[in-house]
Amino acid sequence: MQLLEQKVLGLQEELTELHRKRGENASHVLALSAKLTDREAELDLNRNACAAAVAKTADLEDQVNLLQTRLQE
Repeated sequence: MQLLEQKVLGLQEELTELHRKRGENASHVLALSAKLTDREAELDLNRNACAAAVAKTADLEDQVNLLQTRLQE
């Protein structure tokens, strides 16, 4: 009977440890999810900045071409 009680106690301790680890893992998942959301927002900002820079570059190239054409005339 005592052996069975020891096994039950050991299993209860193991279960308690598994619940604790699950809680820690859940916290890590939430933290990583928040970090991913932040990185995605940062990536969107960078994409928008790049798109604006490309558009500005194209505009400036058009202006250069126009000025070169005027100089040749």
